[in-house]
Amino acid sequence: MSFKHYAVPITLGILLGILQNTSLGIVLGIKPNSILVLAIVFSLFAESILQYAIVLFTAVVMVQFAVFETSIASALAMVGLLVYLFREALPGKMWLNSIGTTVLGTLAFYVLVDAGFIIQEPGTLFREIVVNSGLAIVLYLVLEKLLTSHEKTFTYSI
Repeated sequence: MSFKHYAVPITLGILLGILQNTSLGIVLGIKPNSILVLAIVFSLFAESILQYAIVLFTAVVMVQFAVFETSIASALAMVGLLVYLFREALPGKMWLNSIGTTVLGTLAFYVLVDAGFIIQEPGTLFREIVVNSGLAIVLYLVLEKLLTSHEKTFTYSI
């Protein structure tokens, strides 16, 4: 495991944490929960529990300093850890799993933080799930490009 396997997600976490605290990332009137999405998507790329714990800790610290609310940081940590622990049981392609786990992770996050929001604001929740899922695709592509090695092989046939 190389230095980039720590540096890339931690750097993304810091950048997304800063972005999440501005109005620059608003899409469809929704500010995506970018730190939650990074924690979920990176769980599919982490090579060890130690690596994931370090990145998740960084994400939780970013959230804690941003909102000063322990319940949000705790919910983020719980959702991220659950996705990491159950990632081996996920079916299908990894990019599709990143979307599915983002949808379920966003729902689980609100169950833990404010279950009433799910009932009171279903339209807002739906838009957040859509925006978070779009961000999950982008983060998946970025992490795949930066963290996986793709050795090109060519087959010649006569």
